[in-house]
Amino acid sequence: MNTTNPIHTRSPKSRNLSIYDYFKILQVEWLIADLRERIYVKQKDKDHWKLVKEGKRQKIQNIAEKNTLPTIFDDADLAETIKKTIYREQGFPAFQYKNDNQRASQEYYDMLNYFLKGVDIRAQVNGEIIVCKIHKYKPYETTLLARNLDTGEIVKLEVKSCSRIM
Repeated sequence: MNTTNPIHTRSPKSRNLSIYDYFKILQVEWLIADLRERIYVKQKDKDHWKLVKEGKRQKIQNIAEKNTLPTIFDDADLAETIKKTIYREQGFPAFQYKNDNQRASQEYYDMLNYFLKGVDIRAQVNGEIIVCKIHKYKPYETTLLARNLDTGEIVKLEVKSCSRIM
């Protein structure tokens, strides 16, 4: 094997996991890449997350085929179980980051795009569900401003009580 040819060189492993643990994490990462592809506005970002998904899908399917394992692509119950670990009933989804560097570079944009101005959200206020359109949100703040779609009123909501309607 010619080790000077970039096609044959591999970057060092960034994770020290068993194949099965890696397989499980890849499926979570695929679902998160899918979420990012749907919430990010810029086409270049959508294209990037689509490519990420394709690469992860290939790895997931290769491991599944070699080991006769179910995947999120062929087992709806498994997909739903994993989605429940990402999507909370209220608040920001549980995005996963490989390390602190990825969190530092990605988390702000995840927050910004998830609660983007103009998107519809549902919020629980005093035990009732209201539907609103985001008026103003800054990542890392605990509240946002939204227009109640029933009353037209601008309301201040706790981010943890809101979920994007997708």
